[in-house]
Amino acid sequence: MKKITLKSLFIFGFASLIIGLVMVFSSLLTGGFDRLRQLNQPVTVTKTYTDIKSIDIAATNKYIDVYPSDDDKIHLTYHYWEDEENTKVNLSDTNGKLSLTDHGEQEEKIILQGGLNVISKIMNSINRENGKISLALPKGITLDELRIATHGSLFISDAHIKTLDAPHSHLNAQQLTVDKGRIGNGTFYDSHLKNITSDNYYALYFNKTTLDGATITYNGDFTVRDSIIKNSTIKGEYAPMQLKNTTLDNTKMTFSAASISAENLTVLGDVTMTTSEYLVDISLSEASKNNIDLDLTTSEYGQLTLDPSLKDITDNDQKATRSRAGNKNKLTIINDHADIKLK
Repeated sequence: MKKITLKSLFIFGFASLIIGLVMVFSSLLTGGFDRLRQLNQPVTVTKTYTDIKSIDIAATNKYIDVYPSDDDKIHLTYHYWEDEENTKVNLSDTNGKLSLTDHGEQEEKIILQGGLNVISKIMNSINRENGKISLALPKGITLDELRIATHGSLFISDAHIKTLDAPHSHLNAQQLTVDKGRIGNGTFYDSHLKNITSDNYYALYFNKTTLDGATITYNGDFTVRDSIIKNSTIKGEYAPMQLKNTTLDNTKMTFSAASISAENLTVLGDVTMTTSEYLVDISLSEASKNNIDLDLTTSEYGQLTLDPSLKDITDNDQKATRSRAGNKNKLTIINDHADIKLK
């Protein structure tokens, strides 16, 4: 009888493993992935509401997507696993307020149930859809408050929110009216935002939008087109500001090592821009070109360049002024380390 050696057992076991893996992957490639996911699906919860005036969602472990509803109702959808406490949420709706909270920052656990259940749980856990909250808001809705304390994307269209608090989300808004609140980064179109604050480190884009009483600190792209910024304070660090066909009304802008570019700018009231190190390049609208007072200052490191069409200006290499009786509007630009171009 031939003696079975340890080497022979090893070769046999390794060959069996390879054959088994080939069979498993062949099964997965012929529809096995879909069947594997079915082994450990999360529970899906969908709720519908009609008389909600305030929404508060604080879900540390989840993303949230907000988008327009197909009808006149609010729809909320989320997912959880029966055997994982950290995926469950507390949900309530009382006195017109809808609240949802999770269990906070906890280590995600996958309970081993044996065999293919483990693989199925892992596959379903890494699927972003299973860790997401979906909130659908009807067009034309008015909310006393919308608070989103989680990451994710918010698309809000045709809504009036009296108090908006979404400092960590990316917000895409159209025809949005806000009375006060906090925002993070995003794009705003045809909207009216009052008393907004933002500590933004990504990007903000405003198109055909009015900012009134805003306090914004940003360190990403700040782009404004066909819009109005009034009674506001804007602070930027190491990131450019671009304005086009925009009105600045009683607004103060302070930049650290950032360029300012404005095309067809209209100035109302007192407007001040302060920056250093990078170019300030501004073209004024016809309405403002010769109907505002000017106070432009740079240092020995910078140079003033003024278009010949600007009249009645007293200037030298580092300073230019214009003061006319009856002017109610004034543009002040201070660039202590680079050039100023105005036309």
